[in-house]
Amino acid sequence: MAPELLDTDASGVCRQSDVYLLGGMLFEILEGHPPHLLHSIRLLDTPRKQMQAVLAAVAENQIEEDTKNRGELMQIARKAMATSPADRYQQVEALQDAIREYRITGRAEELLAKARDEQTTNYDFYQQSVALFTDALSTWPENDRATRGALEA
Repeated sequence: MAPELLDTDASGVCRQSDVYLLGGMLFEILEGHPPHLLHSIRLLDTPRKQMQAVLAAVAENQIEEDTKNRGELMQIARKAMATSPADRYQQVEALQDAIREYRITGRAEELLAKARDEQTTNYDFYQQSVALFTDALSTWPENDRATRGALEA
């Protein structure tokens, strides 16, 4: 829940509130729990105290910092959940574009790093990263000729 949704003055609710909710869903997909369910809240002894703590975390936009995922996709989720609506993606389409760009370039970089780190003889990681990089290059038509020439060299 975006912090402005708890405010008694509904004038702060805007399209960036929806962006926040989508960022929260992305966070939950990555971590397996909602962003405002802080690890410390799980230590509280009653459901009522836990709910009050979650609502306080929402109101103050406290998002769990101790996460398993810290990469680019989590950064996208965190930007979508910025405290100020002005600091979030301004439209759902901008959030979608960031995720699409990650799917191409970010994932390619992760696969290439994994292939190098594991020093594996398995060619799959390398092959997948090259395919994603090639796909990324085709999305930037102004660079297409120059980058294709560099790849082919």
